[in-house]
Amino acid sequence: MASSKGKRGLSLEWPPGSPAAAQQGGVGAFSRAAEELRTRWGAAVEAERQEQKAALRRLYERSSLEQLREEGVLLTELAASEEMRLFSDFVWRLYPHPRLGSPQQQGRQGQQQQSPGQGGPGRQGFNSRGFQNGAPAGELPYHKFQRGDSVLVTWHIPQAASNGAAAQQQSSAGSAAGQSVAGPRGSVKSEKPGRGSGSEAEGSGSWSDGQQGGVEGGGVEERSQVEGTVLEVRRGHLLLTFSRDASTRLEELMEGGWVRCMDGHLEIPREIQGHLEAQGQSGRPPGPGGGAILRIDKGSKDVTSQRQLEALSRLESFHNPENRGEQLVRAVILGAPASRAEESPAWARSAAAAAAAAFLLAEGPDSWVSAAQRELHTLPNLNWSQKAAIASAMRQTFSLWQGPPGTGKTRTMLGFMELLCRTNARRGPAARQAMGPILATADTNAAVDNLVEGLLQRGIRVVRVGQAAKVRPELREACLDALLEKTASGQRAAALRERSLQLRQAAREGKASGKLTRQDATALRKESDSCWDQADALLAGAADMLLSKAEVVAATCTGCGDPRLRGVAFRMVVIDEASQATEPSTLVPLLKGAECVVLAGDIKQLPPTVISRRALALGLDVPLLKRLQEGGLRAHLLQEQYRMHPDIAAFPAQHFYGGAVKSAVAPQDRPLVKGPKWQAGCPVLFLHQSWPEERASSSSCDAATPAAAAAAAVKVAVEGAAGEERGSSYANRGEAQLAMAVLWDVVQANQDLETVALLTPYNGQVRQLTKLFRKLQPQLPAGIDITISTVDGYQGREADLVIFSTVRSNSKGYIGFVADERRLNVAITRARRGLIVIGNGDTLSTDPNWRAWLRANTGDGEKQLAPWTLTFDLRERETIWTQENQARLVRIVASYELNLDVQEVEYRLHLLSTILPGLEARVAYIKPSILAGLLGDPAVVLDRLLKLKDLLPEADVGKIAVGQPQLLLQDTAAVTAELAKVRQLLPVPGLDKAIEDNPGLLDAEAVSEVLEELRRLMPSQGPVALLLQDPSWMLRVERGSKRLGQPPDEPC
Repeated sequence: MASSKGKRGLSLEWPPGSPAAAQQGGVGAFSRAAEELRTRWGAAVEAERQEQKAALRRLYERSSLEQLREEGVLLTELAASEEMRLFSDFVWRLYPHPRLGSPQQQGRQGQQQQSPGQGGPGRQGFNSRGFQNGAPAGELPYHKFQRGDSVLVTWHIPQAASNGAAAQQQSSAGSAAGQSVAGPRGSVKSEKPGRGSGSEAEGSGSWSDGQQGGVEGGGVEERSQVEGTVLEVRRGHLLLTFSRDASTRLEELMEGGWVRCMDGHLEIPREIQGHLEAQGQSGRPPGPGGGAILRIDKGSKDVTSQRQLEALSRLESFHNPENRGEQLVRAVILGAPASRAEESPAWARSAAAAAAAAFLLAEGPDSWVSAAQRELHTLPNLNWSQKAAIASAMRQTFSLWQGPPGTGKTRTMLGFMELLCRTNARRGPAARQAMGPILATADTNAAVDNLVEGLLQRGIRVVRVGQAAKVRPELREACLDALLEKTASGQRAAALRERSLQLRQAAREGKASGKLTRQDATALRKESDSCWDQADALLAGAADMLLSKAEVVAATCTGCGDPRLRGVAFRMVVIDEASQATEPSTLVPLLKGAECVVLAGDIKQLPPTVISRRALALGLDVPLLKRLQEGGLRAHLLQEQYRMHPDIAAFPAQHFYGGAVKSAVAPQDRPLVKGPKWQAGCPVLFLHQSWPEERASSSSCDAATPAAAAAAAVKVAVEGAAGEERGSSYANRGEAQLAMAVLWDVVQANQDLETVALLTPYNGQVRQLTKLFRKLQPQLPAGIDITISTVDGYQGREADLVIFSTVRSNSKGYIGFVADERRLNVAITRARRGLIVIGNGDTLSTDPNWRAWLRANTGDGEKQLAPWTLTFDLRERETIWTQENQARLVRIVASYELNLDVQEVEYRLHLLSTILPGLEARVAYIKPSILAGLLGDPAVVLDRLLKLKDLLPEADVGKIAVGQPQLLLQDTAAVTAELAKVRQLLPVPGLDKAIEDNPGLLDAEAVSEVLEELRRLMPSQGPVALLLQDPSWMLRVERGSKRLGQPPDEPC
């Protein structure tokens, strides 16, 4: 099957062995189509698997251990302790080793490390590593591990303490210096500086074949690697879950790590010692007090590709070869004409046409379809297009729903499943048995959790299948493991497992103490294994019973290949977010006996992520939803959106969906975000900037095409998007700084703001934004959920305000994959109440889609400077940017205030500086609104400066104006009155020179307060003389201290 188009004309009907095949002669076409599809997708899945491994290899090949730490893709120098059980899994707590301190405190005390906070891209917490020489005691350093991540736990081989700074220098050089950098399944050595050859020493683990190996030269062996799953992320620790076998290996790993010898000193196991010697390191690391020192890397499991390949092998296998519905679904998948999808499933056909289902149906108004239609009218919170989609789906074998952003695909899917469950419940056990449980699935755990949550709210019996660690905590009670524990078989199994653990512990302790011989210990372990196996058998039988009684079974597409679902047939299958799943992934649930299928998604949004060029050439990035839709199967369009302010939704509705999508929310339902100067009440703003883009090196492997760009790095252990070319991404520091300024101003003006998203197409810009944000965050009010993410990584989510940094800014008009209309559609449809786009209008307008958006939102599609007002004082945040960057930011924001080009602002500032020397050097400490006032009408400023000279004839008024530029914006009469009050309070000669040295003396109220306080503190001395002798007393009033009470030489 060379292409999806080639399959559209296939005239195939029934699989081999079916009666219809003999009659219609479709056996050959069916078999050829199945073989062609199996061959193509098998090659694509394998190519993608190999590319993911190669990408992970390149990540470790290019990076030193220090760089990997800074990227947050691994954690080192950890201790571990067993915490509890989560159903059949064992939960371990991993935390900074108490005797070692943070990795940053080992051998690099002089370096300042910059780090965003804990919790990955969706939860940017603050970590004081941004200001200190390492993570605080008891806190993990920055990392990108999130709940549900697969990880590998191995020994960590620390630098020898005796090597000190030299050891750190070696570590920082990393692979570029020709050293070996250990990956989670082996090591990679660079043969030449700056380039990784990818070669490995004989006997080490091979990245290409997926075998686990060790660090080159005698490093960590396979027995020292344990696979686990992140259960919980905290500032001071991670909770990981392990299977029983993995937990046992981890115990052995802990016992076989650091050991204390008879004389009390710490010894290193031979295999780790061998590595240290091979690397030319001597001495012992600081004593941890026993127990292994561990490291966590992101894992790369093969279970996804394995289950997809298993599904492909069943393309010609059926749960019931005589079942017409299953044959129809399979024929549609293999390219049968679209008309085949319109046939009704067995339970919806008339009794005359489906005698086999006659027990389910009755003639006339009491048919299953009539009962379902009556239930449909009673379903709440569904609009007409959603109900029409449901009505169509209950009559067709194969249905497609296209849900544009905010139109409620998931809600409609939930309504459909509720309709089926209600109808079957009202018609009795026969109807329920005829359909069986519904299989509800999606490609991600988050999407499946949303389905489970909605089903539970509707009172539907749902069983969630999959790893409990990857399920939201509040939904784990619906997990199959949790439900099994409540059964009688589950309670017996729990007792057997407890007995198994006791026997194993007894064997371990008896062997360690010498009370048991090796043979006795082995016998206890065998008995322990027998008890555990008996428990598994009990739970397997109970699982079959629970699944058969469920109304809905929910799992990810990959999770549908769970061994507990093997052999279970699901006649009704619904797949949410189907446009984000590859076709082989979709086939896993569809080949489990499906007779009626609903796929919901939107081909106008981003497709599945694929990073292999060969897989892309084979069409792996084309989801089944799109292939069928392009092949002639009509998709039902959901036509009312509930997310966005109508003005935000207007452009995508018209441009991408031909005006078919309408807004069901009124403007008052989405009040404007305060702060931005929205044009005519429209919550869409474009901020033009011209700072050039920059190439940003990426330690992750970038995607091969736009479709694969953003989440490719997630698959190779770094989240977010990467650039269009391998090894690089793009960033724009100017846009990042402006985005932070916009964020600051908006957050200060909106106490009711709940969510803000800073989005960008590039991983390099994510790093720029994160670097600035982690310094700004301590000054932001608590309670606002702020996310920094790539556009691709944020698909399916929404926020009150979206700030979108487009990054590309160049004279040639190149915008790369920013031109992808699907990426544009996703980026501009995440916002509920406000959308701010930052970019170079000249560069973006070279693309027709962006030109249309600019024309719709700026009036003429040409470069237009959007006005903006900042209300913050940059002097309060000198740690956020350098002085040069602060000054640049103040200039550009002032240009927005004045609606002038930055070049014009620079010219006016230069002219004003000839009158006020030193003003340019002080720009970084001037509020943008004040600078805009000074440059708005220079003639008025000059007139006020001359009048100020008349008021203070003995002072250098230029110096005063540079220190207090707001004086030049005040009315002359007000300044005159204020100065008269000051002269009454300070009736001494030389007052003008004192004001020149301390312009704060022009604040009469502050002077009065200081004098009063000085009289209280030192009544025997003249307060006026004291103040003029040391004007620093004024600083205390300016900083808000109402009672001084401190000597003037102490900081306030």
